[in-house]
Amino acid sequence: MADYSITAANVAWVSGTPIQLSPAVANESMTAGQAFYFDNSNSQQAKKSDANASGKDGFDGIVMQTSVSSGQYFAYAPPGAVINPGCNMTPTDVVILSTNAGGLAPVADLASGSNLTLVGVALATTQLYIQKYQSSVTKP
Repeated sequence: MADYSITAANVAWVSGTPIQLSPAVANESMTAGQAFYFDNSNSQQAKKSDANASGKDGFDGIVMQTSVSSGQYFAYAPPGAVINPGCNMTPTDVVILSTNAGGLAPVADLASGSNLTLVGVALATTQLYIQKYQSSVTKP
């Protein structure tokens, strides 16, 4: 899967639902622009989302801090927010979880055996409307 090339320093909130502080700590290091989920089986700790890892294909938002360490609370953009994801997209791109932990990719690059989890839609070249949809469907 060809991920979008994200520059963490360029990730920024644009409009919509405000940035929130995570209710639980990160379970691993993360950077701005990465997708994550809160793990219900592990004290709600935040982990990088991964489209090809069973149980890790959940999605709760996009990390908004340049750098997050394991054990740290962090700022994130939830569904309903419009952000600059730190990369260029084609307007109307449907953005999904990547098979690379934390990564984002266009839906056209969904790899065989990957789970489809919608992250959002590109409103402009540098604007992503975050809209969560976990399909529980695996591409044959």
